[in-house]
Amino acid sequence: MECALGNAEDAPTRTVLVADDEPTIRMLIRTVLERRGHRVLEASSAAEIFEVLDTERPDVLLLDVHLGEDDGLAIGTGLRQERQYGSLKIVFMSGTGERREIIRLSELWNVPILLKPFELEALLDAVG
Repeated sequence: MECALGNAEDAPTRTVLVADDEPTIRMLIRTVLERRGHRVLEASSAAEIFEVLDTERPDVLLLDVHLGEDDGLAIGTGLRQERQYGSLKIVFMSGTGERREIIRLSELWNVPILLKPFELEALLDAVG
């Protein structure tokens, strides 16, 4: 019988930076991704994102649109403009209930946005 989370051998290992101000969200994402064999780093603020990026080069950044007092979209936009982060895949996450706003943001910024709560498959697809 196969586990719903899949097997770590099924997917390539990636280093994923999860940036969310909610510790529970970070823990849940960490659990799912580590069970798939990924390495997970965490940040709860813009300052922590940049602290991690000073020493690590994650493959994927899962970035909350509303990262506490920080603006996740502005952070993501700034990172995209920096040559050193050109290969960093950024996937935004949002818990807002305004689907139209999220769709607009996704189209405006040309980025994927995961709506919380998201399906496990959507998370795994976003990470790659």
